[in-house]
Amino acid sequence: MFYNCTSLKEAPELPATWGASNCYRSMFEGCTSLIKIPPKILAGDLQQQGGTCNRMFYGCTSLKTANVVIGTWPNDGSYSDMFNGCISLESVSDLGTFNHVGGSFQNMFNGCKKIAKAPKFILNNVTGSSPCLNMFYNCTSLSDISEIKLNIKNLSANTKGNTYGGMFYGCTALTHVPKDFLPATTLVASCYNSMFYGCTSLVDAPDLPAL
Repeated sequence: MFYNCTSLKEAPELPATWGASNCYRSMFEGCTSLIKIPPKILAGDLQQQGGTCNRMFYGCTSLKTANVVIGTWPNDGSYSDMFNGCISLESVSDLGTFNHVGGSFQNMFNGCKKIAKAPKFILNNVTGSSPCLNMFYNCTSLSDISEIKLNIKNLSANTKGNTYGGMFYGCTALTHVPKDFLPATTLVASCYNSMFYGCTSLVDAPDLPAL
């Protein structure tokens, strides 16, 4: 809708409470002057189908703050690549608690090099595959992930693999991961694949009770 509107500085509110497949996909992608998102740009607990907000703010290189209330029952791809390439993004509102997640958060903050603290993100259950693939890929300032809780103990119950693949790949400022960060006792194929690859400052690793 506003793809590559390079002079647009402020996004409008989007009051819809039902999101059909891909309805906001790439809506502001490439809006390189966008600096303001209304706190209620998305309506409350947006009910949605797959891909609703996929690539919504992809490449919005001037965006510094994103106070976006997102739905807690996302479908596959709902928020994948949502802020990918937002290289100026520093602050993100809490994501919330999730009990049903498909491939919803893939590459969500990929390349957001100025985010120092991860938003609150509590994951209690997942379905499908690769829900958090490369979620914070190359977030080179990320040093605090204390608000992320990955509470799933049986990864093989509903997931098809690669659950947290590359989630913190290349996060070179990350030094500490809580010991209880990965409580899973039953694993699935490639569930931790490259999860902390290239985290060159990491000195404290989590326990792995499944091993």
